Amino acid sequence: MDVLWAADELDLPNWWIGAGFLRNKIWNALEDKPSEVSQDVDLVYFDKDNVDPEIDWALDKKMQDKYPFAEWEVRNQARMHYKNGLDPFKSTEDGIATLGGNGDLYCCKETCRRTSIPLVLWS
Repeated sequence: MDVLWAADELDLPNWWIGAGFLRNKIWNALEDKPSEVSQDVDLVYFDKDNVDPEIDWALDKKMQDKYPFAEWEVRNQARMHYKNGLDPFKSTEDGIATLGGNGDLYCCKETCRRTSIPLVLWS
C-alpha cells in the first residue's frame, strides 16, 4: 500500500502503477515459493501538456529521494510513442495497451486516499 500512497502524493493525471512486483509476489505465494521483494515500480500517467522527458527524470529523483523503499520509474505516456515511432497515445490506457503487452498487470486509483482506495486491475 505504501507504493499507492506515494504515487498518489504526486497527484499526476490518470496514473497507473505497473504491478509486476505484486504479480510476482502472488504467483510465488500460490506456488509456495520463496518471494523476494521487488523494488521496481513503474508509474505511468498521461499529461499531453508536459511532455518534456526532464519532467519524468525529476519525478524519478523526487520519488527516489522521498520514498527510497522502491526504485521508481515515472513515465508520461503522452510522449512514449516517440521512443518506438508510433502514433501518439490518447491516454495512459492506450500507452499501456500498446507498450505493456507483455502480460503485466497494472493497477490504478479512481480515488486514492488513506481512507479508501478503489483499485482497478487491468491486464
